[in-house]
Amino acid sequence: MSFKKIICLMLSLVLIAISVPISASAENSAESARYIDGEVVFRYKKPESSTKSYSLKARSAAAQSVESYFTDTLSYLGITEIEQNTIYSSSITLSSDENESAVYIAKISGDVESTCEQLEKIDGVSYAEPNYIYETDTFTMPGEISGSIYLNNMEWYHSDIMRFPEAWETYETAGEGVVVAVIDNGFNLSATDFPVNLWDDGNGNHGWNTYDNSNDISPVYMDDGTLTSDGDHGSNVAGVIGMSANGKNGIGGAYGAELMLIKTAGYLPILDSDGNVTKKCTITAASLASAISYAVANGADIINMSLGTTAYASVIKEQIDAAYNAGCVLIAAAGNYAYATTDAKFYPAAADNVIGVMASDKTDKTQLSSFSNYNTDTDKNYYDVAAPGVSIIGCAVTEKQLTIISGTSQASPLVACCAALYMSYYPEASNVKVYEAIRNASTSTVTSNKTVTSGEYSYPLLDAVSLLSYKPSVPELTAVGANITIDSRNLRIYGFDFGYQNLSDYIAVSNGTINFVPTECGNGTGSSIEIYDDYGDLYKTYCVIIFGDINGDCVADGQDSVEAACAVEWPDAYTDNQKYAADVDKSGSLDSDDVDIISNYALSLDFIDQV
Repeated sequence: MSFKKIICLMLSLVLIAISVPISASAENSAESARYIDGEVVFRYKKPESSTKSYSLKARSAAAQSVESYFTDTLSYLGITEIEQNTIYSSSITLSSDENESAVYIAKISGDVESTCEQLEKIDGVSYAEPNYIYETDTFTMPGEISGSIYLNNMEWYHSDIMRFPEAWETYETAGEGVVVAVIDNGFNLSATDFPVNLWDDGNGNHGWNTYDNSNDISPVYMDDGTLTSDGDHGSNVAGVIGMSANGKNGIGGAYGAELMLIKTAGYLPILDSDGNVTKKCTITAASLASAISYAVANGADIINMSLGTTAYASVIKEQIDAAYNAGCVLIAAAGNYAYATTDAKFYPAAADNVIGVMASDKTDKTQLSSFSNYNTDTDKNYYDVAAPGVSIIGCAVTEKQLTIISGTSQASPLVACCAALYMSYYPEASNVKVYEAIRNASTSTVTSNKTVTSGEYSYPLLDAVSLLSYKPSVPELTAVGANITIDSRNLRIYGFDFGYQNLSDYIAVSNGTINFVPTECGNGTGSSIEIYDDYGDLYKTYCVIIFGDINGDCVADGQDSVEAACAVEWPDAYTDNQKYAADVDKSGSLDSDDVDIISNYALSLDFIDQV
């Protein structure tokens, strides 16, 4: 379906019922991060077995299973049960071999924080911390929707601010070829207009449940079978990104991208601020860490996390850093408590390797919403950009309904949409380049809400067209020597003189650096010129070509004439670059004429042109 047809269909939208969550108020003072009572998360490496005389404690740990060591030998810790947390393969994931470090979740009978302090004194424990609770960052608002969905309720942010339809048509992409992992509390795949471009693990699963390690990614329901208060959160976020482009109701900002749906929530008993235990839809640090690692291991390009807390758990930092180092773009909601960063920071949005997203307002589109957390630190932007976060349309959990929800939870997937369009249009852009573009492309700004701060701070307001028009800065290789030819299509450079020494006499690079890798024989044919960008990422690798030099020693002599004759007779034994260098008469094929020219050159009877 063409972009124009989609837009036309959306202008003839039908009325559809909207499910609207109950209202909630933003809080004004920072609170300590909540956690699961009776659980701790720690990373532990079992000591290596050894005949050396080391401590009795270390020998005991090496001889026992991890479970018996912590529940029996270290019984004073009050650990009653222990299990290894599932971390999927990544740069910091360690095997199930008990000699390797792994993350564990322990059930305890004592005080959580005291137990963590005691655990960190144990040999092999690198950190111990509460199993923090991550909130879905939705500031729900009541309201009734009437009229056509897109024209009356989506156009103001979808077209006017985010400029998605303009980006689709101008750049001819809707996120195709990009996988976006949505880490949230559950999804209803049969909901009206639910995304249809879903990632598949090869077994018909479109994601995973890291809370209970199953393929059940449905929303969280209470014991009586009714939906939890925020049970439609995941479906809403998924719809913001990829709502089906069927021309009936709304549409996702990156409906062409594949969505990997990762459920992290369970229905758990939680201790509230009054000391009462109530069961709620809950995401823990352990399940979130598993979700991030699952996304990386299964090829996600972008990870959206519309959730957070005021604690930056070590187990989350490990996986955030591993995902970033693996090339993922991580995007998270800044939170809905109107916190200034000088009072409290919301994680993972405030982390260095994450794009933190604040929510802009609908009534006054030039400022942040009254509930959005925001930056006040003058030396660092913990949160990076803003996007609309009030009255955002997404999918629901029941048929013939959509949801309208407000929060930084809704602003975050709008930025994820932009990232998906960008990575689809610039497929060679590294995540470092995507971060650079997101942080610098905006041509519009919003200010901090005057009702929550006496000062005024300005933040970038992202839109898809501005982002896509921001071309990533890439290294530019230029010829310095008069005879140098840079063949970018075939990644070859020729025109060097025999026996040359200084590369800078022949080529130069801007916005990057050069690393030269000679052959075993010298700096001749087959040597590599690696071009790195300013961030240290490898951009391109060129091959040096010196006509007449086949063995790579930067001269043409009798050995090369023998090699040329062999290449004529047995071309499969030589690389394309060697055969290209042997074609000294530039005829496009190897023959006896090339062998004769190289032989005569070795006898000073002929000339080999390097141009």
